[in-house]
Amino acid sequence: MWSKVLKPLRAITRVCISDRPGLGSSPARIGVKTTDAGTHAAELRALLTTVGEKGPFILIGHSYAGLIVRAFAAQAPTEVAGMLLLDACWPGIHRDYLPSYKGPWHEGGTTVDMGASERADAGGPDLGSTPLIVLVAGDPAKATSQGDKAWFAHQEEAARLSRNGSLRFATRSGHVIQRDQPSKVISAVRDLVAAARAQG
Repeated sequence: MWSKVLKPLRAITRVCISDRPGLGSSPARIGVKTTDAGTHAAELRALLTTVGEKGPFILIGHSYAGLIVRAFAAQAPTEVAGMLLLDACWPGIHRDYLPSYKGPWHEGGTTVDMGASERADAGGPDLGSTPLIVLVAGDPAKATSQGDKAWFAHQEEAARLSRNGSLRFATRSGHVIQRDQPSKVISAVRDLVAAARAQG
């Protein structure tokens, strides 16, 4: 789902992309059958260290991975230069969204502990003045269902995680914005890179 943005993003900055255990080209997790966003964040940090990538990083989290990048920031705030939340889930989505989101959540042959994922995000986290863009699929002016209204409200709340946060919309996109309106993602990353460099 990232094929339309990888080449343009690589023209802006160095890009690293990974498959979590049991997804894409990565083998399934061995032994443990339950995981959470905090574990995934720690594994991402370990992966970046193992391959010699030095932060701070601009993190992109789409859907469930929004919880992972938030957990990453909670674990290692100095390693985050910017964040793009891409139609992302929020801590507590399993409690305060649609009944179908209550779980259990499954991924790559494991069950995702959403309660532990919520705790891993440490109440936000507070990103201070770290550049943040929340890019949301759809048009809030056309939201009629309670589910749609709740989704947009939580995205607006997420944009307040940083004093340097902004909320944007991809009004012609479904959930996978990077496929439906890739230019929106490319523009957001370009702006985050510029803001991070300006902060030094």
